[in-house]
Amino acid sequence: SRARRLNAQVAQTIELIASSLRSGFGFMQSLEFAGREQVEPIATDLRATIREVEFGSSVDEALEHLVQRTRDEDLELVVSAVLVQRRVGGDLGEVLTNIAAMIHDRVRIRGEIRTLTAQARMSAWVVGRRPAIRESPDGRRSTKGVPSGPRRCLLLGNGRTGEYSGGFVLP
Repeated sequence: SRARRLNAQVAQTIELIASSLRSGFGFMQSLEFAGREQVEPIATDLRATIREVEFGSSVDEALEHLVQRTRDEDLELVVSAVLVQRRVGGDLGEVLTNIAAMIHDRVRIRGEIRTLTAQARMSAWVVGRRPAIRESPDGRRSTKGVPSGPRRCLLLGNGRTGEYSGGFVLP
């Protein structure tokens, strides 16, 4: 989705802006540079922010509109840091570099969590599709309590499909 692609670009864009600031460019020049160098979807949002400033909005308002347009948590963090840094002063390039490193770490940790929980998610998927059949003490299967008619066929069919696909997917 667009939001996922934009989120994947935030850290790289912040690093680009930070290096541009360290090279001696101003904040708006760095933002414009990032808007030219980056690809969609973040490039469009950065260019819209620059246009807002060119048409008379303050930089603070334009950055807040950027956050509202994108609804990205990482970008919201960056904009908050930029707004505070613009009021207080200091080395914005260093602050942005630190935030970019933190965003990279968050993305890495999210990936590790997805990897570590993949087997459990797959097991939940397979078990959730098993039919509602009970084993009786003598080893026969009972469908007592399972809906009858078309719903029964659908339920039992989905359960069988889940069992067979689970046999192929899980070792």
